[in-house]
Amino acid sequence: MESLSDRSRLRAPGCGVAVMLVLLPALLGAVASRAEEGAAPAVRQIAPGFIPRYDLGDPAGPAPAGAPAFEVVLPSRDRPLGGCDRGLSRILFNRCLHATLEFSRRVLEMTVVAARTSVEARSDLPAGYRSRWIRMLDEVHARWKEARNLECGQLVFLERGPKANIFEERAQCMLAADRERIADLKRRYGLE
Repeated sequence: MESLSDRSRLRAPGCGVAVMLVLLPALLGAVASRAEEGAAPAVRQIAPGFIPRYDLGDPAGPAPAGAPAFEVVLPSRDRPLGGCDRGLSRILFNRCLHATLEFSRRVLEMTVVAARTSVEARSDLPAGYRSRWIRMLDEVHARWKEARNLECGQLVFLERGPKANIFEERAQCMLAADRERIADLKRRYGLE
C-alpha cells in the first residue's frame, strides 16, 4: 500500500507556481485588451444584494452652470459653520461640512508650518534653541490634536445627548476648535 508521503513525491515541487506563471500572461492580456478598448474599469460594489446603492446627487437637481451649491470658507464667530447653510439639502449640507472641515484642517496645518518657519527665521536665537522650540511646537500640536479629537469624538456626544447628529456635532466641535487654534497660533507667532 502506498503511503501519503509516497503520493506527495508524485507531485512536482512548485507546481502551483508553474501554473500561475502559465496563467498570468493570459490574465494580463485580458486586462490590457480591456484597457485598450477604452472601457472604464468596472466599479466594485461590496455585497450588492445587501448594501443599497445611494445616489448622492442633489435631490433638487444639478445647480445651474457656474453656480456652486455651497461656499467653502473658514468658519468665524459670526459664521461658525463657514459657508454651510442649514437651508441646503441634508446631502449638500453634509458635503459642505466635510469640505469645510478639510479646508480648516489644511489651514491649521499651514498655520503650524508658518509658525515653525517663523521660529526657524529667528536669527537672534541659537540653532539648538530653535530646534528644540520647533520640536516642542510639533509635540504640543500633536497632543492638541489628540485632545481635540477625543473631545469632539467622544465628549461632545455625551454633552449633546443620544439624539444628537453625530457627524454634525463632531464637525461643529472640530471647526470651533480649529478656528480657535488658528487664531491663537497667528497671535502668538505674529502671523497676521
